[in-house]
Amino acid sequence: MRAENRSFSRLFVSISLILVMVVMSACSGSSNSGSNSDSNSGSNSSNGDSKEEVTLTWWVHQSPAFNEANKAMIEEFEEEHPNIKIKMEIFPWDAIIQKLRAAFASKNTPDVVQMFGSWVPEYSSNGHLLPVTNEDLINDVFDVALGFYKHEDKVYGIPRESSIEAGAMLVSKEMFANAGLDYPKTWEELKDAARKLTVKNGNNIAVRGFDFISRDSVNYQFLAMILQQGGEYWDGDNKVNFTSPEAVNAMTELVNLVKEDQVTDLNLLDVPGAETYMTFFKGESAMTIIGPWAIPAGAEELNVSDDKYDYVPLPSFDAANPAYFAAKSGWGEVVSSYTKHPDEAWTFVNFMAEKERSKQWNISTFTVPALKSVAHDANFQEEVPIMKTALEALEHGKTIGRMKDDSFWFKTVLDNFQAMVRGNVSVEDGLKQIENEINQMLQSK
Repeated sequence: MRAENRSFSRLFVSISLILVMVVMSACSGSSNSGSNSDSNSGSNSSNGDSKEEVTLTWWVHQSPAFNEANKAMIEEFEEEHPNIKIKMEIFPWDAIIQKLRAAFASKNTPDVVQMFGSWVPEYSSNGHLLPVTNEDLINDVFDVALGFYKHEDKVYGIPRESSIEAGAMLVSKEMFANAGLDYPKTWEELKDAARKLTVKNGNNIAVRGFDFISRDSVNYQFLAMILQQGGEYWDGDNKVNFTSPEAVNAMTELVNLVKEDQVTDLNLLDVPGAETYMTFFKGESAMTIIGPWAIPAGAEELNVSDDKYDYVPLPSFDAANPAYFAAKSGWGEVVSSYTKHPDEAWTFVNFMAEKERSKQWNISTFTVPALKSVAHDANFQEEVPIMKTALEALEHGKTIGRMKDDSFWFKTVLDNFQAMVRGNVSVEDGLKQIENEINQMLQSK
């Protein structure tokens, strides 16, 4: 990996095998993030080192880069704890969701699970998970990362990454330099730059000035712009309000960026498997909203050197407020309440969450730390300096809220957004449709 004074591109050399696998198979491999427990406080109840050999089953989802990092963690753990063996079982993204529901319904579960944050409430609220008792560890986790792991007054599991999909953007150094433009500091400057950097080929857009057209980006940016106006989109614990003035302003702006300003288009949505970050690294967009995970993936796949791009803050829609954004908690470890080996399970979770191990895991997987101690570590910042923007954004992150079925939620917003852009429905009517459909989902059994 990159030493203190080497260029960022050297980081790609040291983890290139992992990163190539990420791009080739975004949903194949093994786990994606983990848990964070402070090694100095031990496991939840004991060090788990009984004399009898114990085998723990650990379920993870497919993702090659994380799989490689997890395998290395297992080897180190088993060397230090020879009487605890880890059996890591890997499942495709769609399969693991169903397998988890079936396993917990039958109470025949793995000992440890690597869950995505938004899945955790389904299990913590039904007594399926053991709570974390390590207060020092809990206090070391960013609130935005910990959010979904909380239930009532307890925490069930610990994330190993902070999930960020808004608050920052990739920008083309070359395009900005050629246009004589500085990176935008305000929303109006962003719109002005986007118009100037958009390149058209007849009626088609050859270079998008500002690209945010993906399922995730449309959703996250819409929610962020509501928060940045001082608004809220939750109306109580189980109901959304998407017809507020802040929501109308936010959606109107996003629609107009496509319809009136014409700085991007919907075409990418019709291309199976297309990704906005790949479009950016192909030189077909000047600014693109994306999480930092896309940087090594896209740059490595297309052999783009780090002097061609920057990762910078996305200006707030309302300059009077910080660039708040909504986020799901990232991947993390939870311990099943049906495990026969709780001490050993927590020993494994705590081991992975030690600061130095968490730091190396975040570096090798290019994920934003969940631990404050890692994010604030000067060595981490020197190893991956392009993460600086993401790290600074963390303080403005807010938990997105219990979405129940996030796939349905995101699809509903995107489908109606497209209808608004195409003129099939007004912004007000489209938002009312989104609100009605999501509230029906939230209140269904």
